[in-house]
Amino acid sequence: MLNRYASNFTQDFVEKISKSEDLNGLTDIFQRSVGDLGFSAFALHVVRIAGIPQKMVYGVTTYAEE
Repeated sequence: MLNRYASNFTQDFVEKISKSEDLNGLTDIFQRSVGDLGFSAFALHVVRIAGIPQKMVYGVTTYAEE
C-alpha cells in the first residue's frame, strides 16, 4: 500500500514540476508537496547541469531566517 502511494505521489510530483513555467510555480509545487508529506519547510537548490547551456543557479527556502 505504501509503495503504491509513493509511486503515485512521485508520478504526480514529476508531472507537476515538468509543467512548471517559472521559479515561483516550482516553489509553490514544492511547498504543497512537502506539506502533503508532513513537512513545514524545504530548501531547494538548482544548479547548472552539464550539457545545458543556460545558467541555472537558484536557491529557494521556506525555513525561517533564524
